[in-house]
Amino acid sequence: MPEEQPHSLASGDDATTEPTTAEGGPAIYSGMTWERDTQGRPQLVALSDLHPLVYLIDMASQLRDGTTRCQLYLVASDDAQIDLETPLPHLPLGTFRRPEDAVDAAEVHDWGFFQSLTIADGEEPAFQGSRREAPLDPDELSALQAYAASAVDAGGMTVADGRPFTRAASFVRAKKTALKQNANGSMTISLEIGRGEMPIWLQDAPLSELLMLGVVSMGQASDPEGAEFAKYLKDLKRRTQMRPGEPAFQEFMAARYDKWGLVKTALDKDSDAVEEAVAETLRRAIGVPTRAELDTNRDARERFERLDREFYADMSRALQKYDALADR
Repeated sequence: MPEEQPHSLASGDDATTEPTTAEGGPAIYSGMTWERDTQGRPQLVALSDLHPLVYLIDMASQLRDGTTRCQLYLVASDDAQIDLETPLPHLPLGTFRRPEDAVDAAEVHDWGFFQSLTIADGEEPAFQGSRREAPLDPDELSALQAYAASAVDAGGMTVADGRPFTRAASFVRAKKTALKQNANGSMTISLEIGRGEMPIWLQDAPLSELLMLGVVSMGQASDPEGAEFAKYLKDLKRRTQMRPGEPAFQEFMAARYDKWGLVKTALDKDSDAVEEAVAETLRRAIGVPTRAELDTNRDARERFERLDREFYADMSRALQKYDALADR
């Protein structure tokens, strides 16, 4: 692990950094601007310049030994200013014992986008981050990436008697059979657990029992080999590749999602430049530096599906207007 610099945010200051390019040298990723919550809550927020998502570090939880547990999230927000009072979809990235670890993990995640864009522009990227005064060499960067990944502290989540969640939990396979939203906004989900797999303590627990759950997808129950999911993923990635070349989609992205101005700039160039600008804008809009990440990033897949439905809805409205005019 490379030697760490003291983190200014730990003492209450804000860190302001912007990606820079040293004269005659590589393009330097110098981290993000981390700001404390204006309401005095123990939270740090950073808005990436590379994608429309916000990094949020929540330092409210305490471990049993008195140390802080920091939850790192990606927060979907279309605004430059994020209102933390308003519930937003949170994508958890990990649990860390120190805010420094969470900052490193967030910036390593953001670095993936910076690296992809810089290489695409024909430049050499270098990682510095907001906590260091000089770029890291490749070995130091690899060590930081490994450290940020290993700093995720799953054992930091404890149950009431102090046991780590991963040791106290019962692990069972289940099938989701029903889901409904209640009047108060909460959700009720029904799970089917196979014969002989129900934990006795869960079977005997009263209906008011509070549970701590950790879940992971195993694919469709009717598709144990994952063939249907593989087919869906192939189709989704095909659509993400084809859409940027469609003139209607190019117009849609220019009108709705060109917040970085890439499409507008490319319009003065050739059609290949426009297609690449739309492709890059799409990657930023759904939050992935490369299409390969769609294999494992469910949230990015869902963001693309919402965007694609929005595109088709716009197309449908345009056709309805055209038909109405044609009938006159």
